[in-house]
Amino acid sequence: MWSPALVPKPFDWGDLYDVVGTVTMKGAGSSYTPSPELETFLGHDGGPIFVGFGSMVLGDPRATTKMIIEAAKQANVRVLIQSSWSDMAGDLEIPDNIFFLGNCPHDWLMPRVSAVVHHGGAGTTAGGLLAGKPTFIVPFFGDQPFWGRAVVKRGVGVEPCPIAELTAEKLRTAFQDLQSEELRSRARAMQEKMQKENGAEEAVRSFYRHLPVQQMRCDLDHERMATKWSESDGVKFCERCNLLRRSRPESHWKDVVEYHAVDYAARGQELANLTRFIAAPPPPGMAVFLQEVGWAVACMNHVGGVVRDVSQFLLLSCFTSWDVVPAK
Repeated sequence: MWSPALVPKPFDWGDLYDVVGTVTMKGAGSSYTPSPELETFLGHDGGPIFVGFGSMVLGDPRATTKMIIEAAKQANVRVLIQSSWSDMAGDLEIPDNIFFLGNCPHDWLMPRVSAVVHHGGAGTTAGGLLAGKPTFIVPFFGDQPFWGRAVVKRGVGVEPCPIAELTAEKLRTAFQDLQSEELRSRARAMQEKMQKENGAEEAVRSFYRHLPVQQMRCDLDHERMATKWSESDGVKFCERCNLLRRSRPESHWKDVVEYHAVDYAARGQELANLTRFIAAPPPPGMAVFLQEVGWAVACMNHVGGVVRDVSQFLLLSCFTSWDVVPAK
């Protein structure tokens, strides 16, 4: 559920996958009341640069804060630091160009800043771009490097830098690059495209578009959903038809089992395979290998290429049945 303006649907995904747009909802911003100090800090010079790492836990919050302060000083910019999980202020002396903020709705805050620096979570990335803000992503793990590359590829962000490699010099450069009028213009253009999307509505349409309606229908009453399966007749039928069948001699209905149009459950030998896989110790080096593969995929330069959740695909392929079969 992301914007096709940011990451278009790859050409090789086929009809099974849809990129529906960013799904948004009315947040808490409409009822948020800022402090007078926050209003004053936000209210001039085009807004400060937002820096926030969400729920990411910093190894050394004090050192990170000192880095941000030094970079802001060198770049001659004002910075608003949102400290959620890590205590970043501590006992440091905070200069006038730095403001610390606790919890605050992003849908209220981001339209009031000039640019955003964050960890690259999918939601935070979308929030910054929906507000039309140039973006610098400092990824920690997971899909965050992917979004860091995506904003660069679309021309609405600067080159990402992993948190472990971030320095005051690199942050200063990012602060300065985020002031580019060309970057701001492209971010506003991205905002206009994303605001025209209706991700929630398109997600619902996608859901119904992919429903296997024919497989869900009762073979005898097409207006009703099939819940039973006759193994002897090879017929699926609804609860009402099942009641009618039960009025016939027992030999005609004793082979009836529960029916699922699509069965994702692991049963029998499939379940035994899954249990054995989970219980077995990982092969030597497997953890390192998977980590390397994950980072390689996440850091692919070409966002439009084949992007798959490989681990989920393999697990489902090995241990579940995708065929339309009755439950056993």
